[in-house]
Amino acid sequence: MTAILTGPSLTVDTEPEPEHERVPDGAPTLPPLPERVPGRTLRASASLADTARELEREDDARGYEPEDRAAACGALLLRLLDEGDRRAAAAGRTVPRTAGQMRARLAAAAGGAR
Repeated sequence: MTAILTGPSLTVDTEPEPEHERVPDGAPTLPPLPERVPGRTLRASASLADTARELEREDDARGYEPEDRAAACGALLLRLLDEGDRRAAAAGRTVPRTAGQMRARLAAAAGGAR
């Protein structure tokens, strides 16, 4: 609705009601929930145990991981550790390796407060 002030009198012009996007009356609803069929529902303990056994069988069927993969992973980890040690030494720091070293470093960073 718009009000226009003209002179001493006030006239009110009416505007059409804005058209909103409304859902039609016959709009589709949400899909129905799946029905539970007695005897076909999964039992949590049995299904999890069966799944774990199945995963173990599949893993056993694949056999051991190739040595070259394991060696490559170990070599990568050693390279990353060496690089971190070099970067820390260049910055005049050491890299904490044990939980005790990490706690001491955190305590020092917090100003000695525990």
